Amino acid sequence: MYKYILFDLDGTLTDPKEGICRSVQYALEKMDIIEEDIEKLTPFIGPPLKASFAERYGMDEEHCDKAVEYYRERFSKTGWKENIPYEGIGNLLAELKGAGMKLAVASSKPTVFVEKILKYFGLRRFFSVVIGSELNGRRIEKDEIVEEALKQLYEKDRSGKSLEELKNLTVMVGDRKYDVEGAHQRGIEAIGVAYGYQLDGELADAGADAIASDMEELADLLLGGTETENDRVKKLPRTSFGRAVYMLMPFVVYVLIFRVSVIFTSGLGRLIPDGTLYLNIANYAVIVLIYFFFFRKKEPMDLFGKVSTTVPAAALFCGMFLAYGLNIVATAVMENLQSGEQLAEAASFHADVSFLPGLLMYVICSPLCEELCFRWLMYGRIRRCMGAKLAIFTTALFFGVFHGNPVQGVYAFIMGLVMAVVYERTGAFLTTLLFHVGANAVIYVAAFAEKDGAELNPAAVAVACLLASLPLLWYLCRENKAGEKKRTGK
Repeated sequence: MYKYILFDLDGTLTDPKEGICRSVQYALEKMDIIEEDIEKLTPFIGPPLKASFAERYGMDEEHCDKAVEYYRERFSKTGWKENIPYEGIGNLLAELKGAGMKLAVASSKPTVFVEKILKYFGLRRFFSVVIGSELNGRRIEKDEIVEEALKQLYEKDRSGKSLEELKNLTVMVGDRKYDVEGAHQRGIEAIGVAYGYQLDGELADAGADAIASDMEELADLLLGGTETENDRVKKLPRTSFGRAVYMLMPFVVYVLIFRVSVIFTSGLGRLIPDGTLYLNIANYAVIVLIYFFFFRKKEPMDLFGKVSTTVPAAALFCGMFLAYGLNIVATAVMENLQSGEQLAEAASFHADVSFLPGLLMYVICSPLCEELCFRWLMYGRIRRCMGAKLAIFTTALFFGVFHGNPVQGVYAFIMGLVMAVVYERTGAFLTTLLFHVGANAVIYVAAFAEKDGAELNPAAVAVACLLASLPLLWYLCRENKAGEKKRTGK
């Protein structure tokens, strides 16, 4: 099974025909060569531009340089956007990364354009390394590009293996002979993709170790023995009781660890300042270790999902605004109900700990462990058994019950619904984690601000926060569809 995978860009990840051929056509016209049929220009997709101009139009070095300059004149403005990611490539990259593989792009296109294209179509986050040619003419041969990609890819993953062992775990994926030859020159295997722009028999003649006719076949070749989501569904317990245990096990583990720790918490809290706090931090560390030790191999985690780089930041601020607005509303409602003071007192957060240890506990440890439990493990398992809608409701319900008293329970249920929806729409653990971090951070800091005498207008702040959260929430929930449209061209 492979661990390191290098991808070509043009003809492998994306279909660049329109942008490349129109830009070549533009360059030729500038050189007083009229080529009306862009189909004749598809051989330019893949190899270095300079070599293509020389080979196909007999240009000398000076004219090749000029043609490349004209090509980039158009490509840098509009050509790079005239590109369509192949259908299913986003899902494949997400599955490969979720399986623990390290991905890189090794393209003959200049790095600046490779980066722009990957970011524009929401694919950049899948890759640890992105290597292309240089605009100054340096590093244009495919084997040089592959060599640099391997160097950076291996440096980012210090596994202690020898270079030969690492290369045995590495493969290059591309649609032209240049990809196959470049990979073999650097001692790694190469898989050709027949859906790209190779000539008839080109990949086989170049000695490709395997050839994938479509995306599904490519996935089979790359994933090998890796367990897929369909495999996990097939392995679900068949009895209702078995599935219930499967779905609730992460929650049971979470609760048991904290219930057992209660025996020690009260005594330690009396002996050491903030002793209870430190014990809870230790509990969270144990939970993280248990979750990753027992569940990580069976439950894939996609940290970045299928979203653009702005989404995690939007999630952070959305969590802050929504949490603060809801807390103000909840406090106001409780104060106006019978016995509201007792409820509000029970539900309120008290800043009765030292600031920095409390920050670590409430803003980092608590969100991390709760997201590991409720979103990563519970949501994934319930969704697998009962579908997304029931997974959203059920995890939100358990999240509310976990928080105890009625006021905090209702608040947690609402926040749990929102976080589950965001998780479903983005598929990114980082997004829901930052949402949770933002929510806890604003409540924690507000508690200290209130203790120190800061005054705010509750009604105005609540309205402002809730209104500010709405466009952010809309952006988070639409991101998956927008990103999928970009990725598939549909």
